[in-house]
Formats: sequence, structure tokens, C-alpha cells
Amino acid sequence: MPHLDSLLQAGSVAVVGARDDTSTYGGRAWTYLTRGYQGTATAVNARTGAVRSRPCVATLAEVDPAPEAVVLATPADTVIGLLEQAGAMGTRAAVIFSRDLFGSEEQIRAVAGRFGMSVLGPNCLGLINTNAGVVLSSSISLDRPSRPGPLAFVSQSGALMGLLHARSI
Repeated sequence: MPHLDSLLQAGSVAVVGARDDTSTYGGRAWTYLTRGYQGTATAVNARTGAVRSRPCVATLAEVDPAPEAVVLATPADTVIGLLEQAGAMGTRAAVIFSRDLFGSEEQIRAVAGRFGMSVLGPNCLGLINTNAGVVLSSSISLDRPSRPGPLAFVSQSGALMGLLHARSI
């Protein structure tokens, strides 16, 4: 059974592809997540020992205990393997930013089904749950910090969602 709560209220998150560079999906996702997140956040990037002055591990396998959710801000050719690895570790949810996975949807569904994972993506901007302090997104609308409130938006379009989010702020 998929775990939507693991996306909407994740108590621990690993951002694979986290970077200091906020012009990248991984850099923005890490920055926005750690701005006010109360759970355990782990940066994963093989090229650095720290991201935005916080410790960083080189591989997803080094995240211990397993994160409840992962954000995959990595090249398309790494996503299926990372999703498999996360599922085998016990991770319950994943957000996949990569847009170059067209034709891989069945593989993604199969991995998610095998491990009972909820998956958002591929080719998405993620999600924002300000009421729970969970920001698993790379949307530039988050350059202006959000705050909790009574509004909820759901959209198939990242551009529309970003616009609605920015206007709601």
C-alpha cells in the first residue's frame, strides 16, 4: 500500500543530488527543504563533503537509518537504480524531478509496487506542505518563503502551480 503520508509529512528526507548551486534542481530542493524543516534531512552527493555548510554523504546507501522519503535530483540514467536502492532500504516515498524518463514509467511503477512506495514524478516540481513544514520541491516560487495556512492547490502543471503558489504568498 502506498504511503502518501510519507510524502506529505515525511519525518526524514534524503536529497540525492543536493548541491550548493541553487540554479540546479538539487540545489534548490536542498535549500528549500532545510530552510525550516523539523525532520532529519540528509544531503547526498558524491562530489562534496558538505552542502550549504551541512554534512553530506556520498551515496544513498550511507544514509542510516533509511529516509522516509527521497528526492531524486539526478540524471535520468541513475533514477531507476536509485529508486530500487531506496525501496530496498525501506524508504516509503520518492519525488523524481528528471524529465528524461519518458518510456520508463512502467519500470518506475514496477519498482514502486514491489516496495510499496509512493512516487511523485518523473518530470515534476515536487510538493509543498507548509502546514507540516515539508518542502520537497525545486519550484522557484519558494524563493519567497511560504507560511502555513488554509489553502491547498493540486495541479498537473508545475508552471501553473508555481504561479498559484507565488500569488498565494
